[in-house]
Amino acid sequence: MRVGNLSGARIEFTQNAQKNIAGDRLSFFSFSFFLFSILIQSMLILLVWSKLPPQLPIFFSRPWGENVLAPKLFLWSLPIITVLFFFVNYFASLTLARGNLFLFRIIVVFSFIVSLLTLYDTLKIVTLLT
Repeated sequence: MRVGNLSGARIEFTQNAQKNIAGDRLSFFSFSFFLFSILIQSMLILLVWSKLPPQLPIFFSRPWGENVLAPKLFLWSLPIITVLFFFVNYFASLTLARGNLFLFRIIVVFSFIVSLLTLYDTLKIVTLLT
């Protein structure tokens, strides 16, 4: 009997959290930009895939030269990072920021920043090479 109450409470908590997130303009804007970012990154990579050289400069934090280069398949790591950060932050906001609007908004803004930066990096890498 106790297990049934616990699962019912989880479902109710998830539904309440989804209503709060869907009703917040900031989270809606962040989610919309996340989808836009993933779509643009994927389309951009697919459009220029045949024009890209076999090695791309991906790791800009390393010393200049061979260390910066990676196979062009690594370009897909940028959209994957965006998706992973968004879902990790979404679940963190559902569990950690239950009633804390400030923490919830910080997590949403962080997701937006990661989406923006990975989109910018993808655009820079592609325009640098094509």
